[in-house]
Amino acid sequence: CLAWLTAMRADAQMCHAPVLRDPYQSGFRLSFLYAHARFQDVTQGDYQGLTAALAWHNPWLFTEVALPLYRLAQDGAEHIGLGDLALDARVALLRDDEDRHAAGIELAMSLPTGDADHELGMGHAMGMPGLWARWNPGNFAALVQVAYGFALGEHEHGSHSGSDGAHADHDHSATSAARATPRVNPMNTSELEHAVSVSYRVHPAAALQIRWLGAVPFEAAGFGRQVAAPGLLLEAGHLDAALELQVPFVGDPFELKLQVALGARF
Repeated sequence: CLAWLTAMRADAQMCHAPVLRDPYQSGFRLSFLYAHARFQDVTQGDYQGLTAALAWHNPWLFTEVALPLYRLAQDGAEHIGLGDLALDARVALLRDDEDRHAAGIELAMSLPTGDADHELGMGHAMGMPGLWARWNPGNFAALVQVAYGFALGEHEHGSHSGSDGAHADHDHSATSAARATPRVNPMNTSELEHAVSVSYRVHPAAALQIRWLGAVPFEAAGFGRQVAAPGLLLEAGHLDAALELQVPFVGDPFELKLQVALGARF
């Protein structure tokens, strides 16, 4: 898998890894997501990312904390370091006894643990409150999420805009103004985010999935993005795995992105 991934062209924007798991199951899940990237727009280079995540869930509540580690090579310079810490909490307000229908609220946020000057993080915290709804009749499942993402506070070394990438003390301020930043997870400082996931179990331990991910900026200088993401989900006992290819069709957050996730429940 690693040899195949290094031959692929991809880029940033880490999203929740898809999971094949019955929503009524409770417990902890430890997961690792690996991504390989190569990009070429106003800058060019490559990056690898490894994200470790720990989640706890039951039928009414889902919580997760995730921390990525990146290697980013861009314009002849290489940087290795942590990305922004991500926190997520999802509460079900409505659900039936068989968990075929559920809906609720979600609050996600990121903390500026990544180096913004080297495009490993936003340089400020982000808040992402939203709503979600799930429909799971038998082998078919669908999930819809809508959230508002907004910056919390100023850039740690000066003014920063996720929409125009303007860092007061950033060496790439001229080129990053032509695209969203940071490279490893481009976002606007004010945007409407959405995710639609549809999956179908072709086997008790396997499902095909396609996702539609994106964001619409609330800023005149913002950058929109829309991504289609087909994938394969697998499950065996307490282990699960996912393979997903992301292809943008609006904006250019990346050319292609391939990610592989492995998880274990306990």
